[in-house]
Amino acid sequence: PGRWTGRYGLDWPAGRFALGSAWPVPVPHHAALSYAVGSLLGCARLAIVVGQAAAFLDATKSPSAGPFGLVANLVVGLLVALGVFTRFTYAFFAAPCGLFLFYQLVFVEGASIRRLSTVASQVLLGFSAAASVLVVYDSVYFGYLSVTFAGEPLSMTTLSALLSRPWRLTELALTGTLSYTPLNLLRYNLDVSNLALHTLHPRITHAFVNLPRLYGPLVPAAVLYVVGVLRGSFKETPSSLRLRLTLVACAACGLACLSMAPHQEPRFLLPALFPLVVSQADRICVWGSKRRYLVTAAWLAFNAALLVFFGVLHQGGVVPALMKIDGAMRQPARDNLFEQFPELAKYDFVFYRTYMPPRHLLALPGVDQHSHGSSRLPTVRLYDLSGMPTANASTFLYDLASRNESTLFLVAQSVAAQRLEGDSHNGARALRLTEVPEATVWPHFSGEDPPTMSRRHELGWLNSLTDDL
Repeated sequence: PGRWTGRYGLDWPAGRFALGSAWPVPVPHHAALSYAVGSLLGCARLAIVVGQAAAFLDATKSPSAGPFGLVANLVVGLLVALGVFTRFTYAFFAAPCGLFLFYQLVFVEGASIRRLSTVASQVLLGFSAAASVLVVYDSVYFGYLSVTFAGEPLSMTTLSALLSRPWRLTELALTGTLSYTPLNLLRYNLDVSNLALHTLHPRITHAFVNLPRLYGPLVPAAVLYVVGVLRGSFKETPSSLRLRLTLVACAACGLACLSMAPHQEPRFLLPALFPLVVSQADRICVWGSKRRYLVTAAWLAFNAALLVFFGVLHQGGVVPALMKIDGAMRQPARDNLFEQFPELAKYDFVFYRTYMPPRHLLALPGVDQHSHGSSRLPTVRLYDLSGMPTANASTFLYDLASRNESTLFLVAQSVAAQRLEGDSHNGARALRLTEVPEATVWPHFSGEDPPTMSRRHELGWLNSLTDDL
């Protein structure tokens, strides 16, 4: 990478320094798996794109071994397929790279129509091969498609028989329908009512809140660079200018497309990390003068502050809350949360206006995907209401409590719980929430429910009852 970026006037050591000190690497990239995978696939895509363009500058290799060779084109198609099936928004960040490669072929290499068709067919072949495997895998995983061998469902026994007799491959059959995951996700996100279940935001949130708080000085550096290019302030080689603008365009295109949806969370913009770092790192992580040292110090201070805030404080009570629940069930005598309740009891924990609680942290024998239990431990069910509107969440809690099948606990920030308690549905279904002593976790901060002076800012359990039970 250093050799490739050096050909375009980019400072690879500065890029490594900026990437290593960027707070999104240890926090969002470890918390949002699918977006992190999409970001890493985007990094691999950028490496292929830059490598192809750099190889062309050598002008010493044959077309088959140099830029836009068969292997490189197949890999580009493979990466696009993997990225799109990981998150369909990957296509938004990848589009400028496609335009960059097209420009390289037509205006730099001077490729003919036949050459263009060859490259496009090779990229399409790599994409189609990977997409076909992923479609079948997703369809089987989600239960839309079943695989049988010799009339029996595919299992370890039948798989061993197939591997030992490969000539019986014709007896392998697929029954059911195919599931196209990217299209399903796109269809889901086009419905605003679905997005409302996850909280709606102003459409300018990505541009004016999420992008600056993720990347800080990289954002104004990219904007000033584009303005400088338009004004002719920067003196760069044409190849360097094309690459930098392509990298900035990757982030800008993803930002513009994602801003169309009213549900906007910072993790959606993680694929913009590598393009911004590679294109702008040498403008913020620089040495040689007092002024430049101040820019670098500002970058380090920004990332240190955001690392503490989002790595410790923001939604910091969700995981400790689950660990406390797990510990209370295993040793109820040591925790006030369950000491009054007998074994084999049933408990419902409803998480409201928090991040999705990772259920695997309740390491109990599973009865089904929603409950856990054994001969001694209580049965626990977890519900995640996410950002459900107050009226809908109040109705859900009321209906769940009315069944009188379990002890119901609401896990929510005190500010959000107050709103639920105040939503009485015209007095017909009023919720009464009783705080459970010593059942709070601190610190916990949520920007959607900012703290008030009258309540401590912590995540707590509240026993949910109704007035007419």
